[in-house]
Amino acid sequence: MTEATHFDRAEATEEIRRIVLSYPEASDTGDLPGVGRFMDGVRLGHFGLSDEEMPIGSADAAAEMYGRSVVFYPDGLSYAKHLITNVDIAFTDGGHSARAHSTYVVLQARPELPLQPICTGRYDDTLSRTDGPWRLVARRECMDLKGELGFHVSEPSHLEVTPDASFAPVDRDTGPEEDEFGRSFDRALATEQIRRIILTYPERVDRGDFAAVGVFLDGVAFGGAVGRNAERVPDDQMRSMTAAEIESLYRAAVLTHDNGLPHTKHLITNIDVRFSDDGRSATTRSYYTVLQGWSDFPLQVIISGRYDDEFEAVDAGWRLVSRREYTDLVGDLSKHVSADTLGELSADHPA
Repeated sequence: MTEATHFDRAEATEEIRRIVLSYPEASDTGDLPGVGRFMDGVRLGHFGLSDEEMPIGSADAAAEMYGRSVVFYPDGLSYAKHLITNVDIAFTDGGHSARAHSTYVVLQARPELPLQPICTGRYDDTLSRTDGPWRLVARRECMDLKGELGFHVSEPSHLEVTPDASFAPVDRDTGPEEDEFGRSFDRALATEQIRRIILTYPERVDRGDFAAVGVFLDGVAFGGAVGRNAERVPDDQMRSMTAAEIESLYRAAVLTHDNGLPHTKHLITNIDVRFSDDGRSATTRSYYTVLQGWSDFPLQVIISGRYDDEFEAVDAGWRLVSRREYTDLVGDLSKHVSADTLGELSADHPA
């Protein structure tokens, strides 16, 4: 790939997603050589480290290390399932390199361990392409929430939880300019930009950055309903607020703990983007699932539901216009929201 004009964004996005998803497939099937191939020649380390501080892995060493640190049972399996969600791919350098941010959740079940999430965290991957396929260059990882890891890794106490680690900023490729006929709609780029907006909210909430949440929802028409079969929130029940009002609302409604964090992880899945015929507006539906956990609250799913969003094209890309939030399933929210908010979310909801 020598010219940015030859860059096929949709094809590149698909290829990079496949790379990101190849690691959990190898891990969950006990394919240690496959794990080694994934890490071969890749700089590996934690959030906050520079490239120079991260060692370059080799296939044999990575497979050997993984085999020692992860508990594999006599049949060769770990009985773990790595879920990869909130994938955000940003192309840089005219489409010659990319960053992929993603969230992982590991589930496990054993006769001694009921099916449950055992940890969740994030990957920050750097990828490049010159001639030939995309390849992973560096992977930074952090663990945000930690549950029962004793049946999955040999030394769980050595795994550090760093939920306050943040993704490094990315200089994003903005895509093709408008031509002389005004044809500027790039469906792949628009989908990417809209997905990124949807994924901005969970990152800010999980950091406890309610001022940033206020900026995200500033002027957005919002409405909510509780129940699996809740009817669409009517337009006349939608309300918009200023950034300051939203920040105040979140500070009153969302509980934070010890270091100012809510100890939650919002997973966004099932994102469906649909564009208008003229490509100037879009509607999306997505699912959200929230995990929470820390030392005195076992890692668990506390709520799940849906977002129905509306977007419009603006000069800078896309803008969220409205959000309807539906609460489908309610778990133990007592450590996440205030008593008043808990009452609203639980009203008329089946146990």
